[in-house]
Amino acid sequence: MIGPARQIRPQTLGDAWNHGEAPERYPVDTGRLRRVVETVAHKAGWGRKLPKRTVWHRCHYSFLS
Repeated sequence: MIGPARQIRPQTLGDAWNHGEAPERYPVDTGRLRRVVETVAHKAGWGRKLPKRTVWHRCHYSFLS
């Protein structure tokens, strides 16, 4: 869903608010985003087999995402 590594200007996403910073200074870097997601998934053990009858909750809600 993230797609190929690239930098996206927030203005093209319709995001005019960038935590008070100039949008052109902090583009969305999909390559960096992918590496973060892959690192966190690896450290959290995503993909490993879970014990029977065990319920695991691996979810986080942040920044309206």
